[in-house]
Amino acid sequence: MTPIQRVGAWSTILLVPWIFACDTGEAEEAPTLQRITVTRGDLMITAEATGLLEPLREVEVKSK
Repeated sequence: MTPIQRVGAWSTILLVPWIFACDTGEAEEAPTLQRITVTRGDLMITAEATGLLEPLREVEVKSK
């Protein structure tokens, strides 16, 4: 067996089970979508965390 034939044989041995494993047999149903009316309003965003607050960049301020 030539090296190319060996590669082809191993490819077939590995790919055939993978192809059958990927086939689920049935198509999945599309998810149902809901329509809702949109209302305008104010947003309230809060954040809470624990730990140390560290700056991304430190700047030194000097007077002349």
